[in-house]
Amino acid sequence: MNRERDYLRKFEYGNQDPSSGLTTFWLGGSLRISPDEQLLFLSKLYQDTLPVSARAKEIVRTILVQPAGKIVNASGEHDFGAPWPAGTAVSAKTGSESEGDRSTRWIVGHVRRGTRSWLFVSSLTGKDLPLLAAVELAAKGLKREGVI
Repeated sequence: MNRERDYLRKFEYGNQDPSSGLTTFWLGGSLRISPDEQLLFLSKLYQDTLPVSARAKEIVRTILVQPAGKIVNASGEHDFGAPWPAGTAVSAKTGSESEGDRSTRWIVGHVRRGTRSWLFVSSLTGKDLPLLAAVELAAKGLKREGVI
């Protein structure tokens, strides 16, 4: 638990609270992070400023890469703004939490195409939101802006 708390502090990740349990604090537990804090964390990951080894950062960046035109999460493989422009790589992570009829849905990610890159965060909270609400919103915004 101390190691987890230390990393959360080093990363300045959300409220840095793992107190609800070592294996579940990030799954609807005590850890909370805002969309702005998610964006800051992603920025550090892709600018190589997180206080971890280069190998650890590369592993995380690699496992976040998505198949072309898709997002894969715990509920399966879903369309994501397909088709993408040639040479586009999207790395992303989704999340979902529900308590009663109140839902939070999010996706955070990085898009690289050629020498350009973008970070994005989409987060929605409301009553009975569809599981892919934030994914669909992100895809629409990234398409509208010409990113994907």
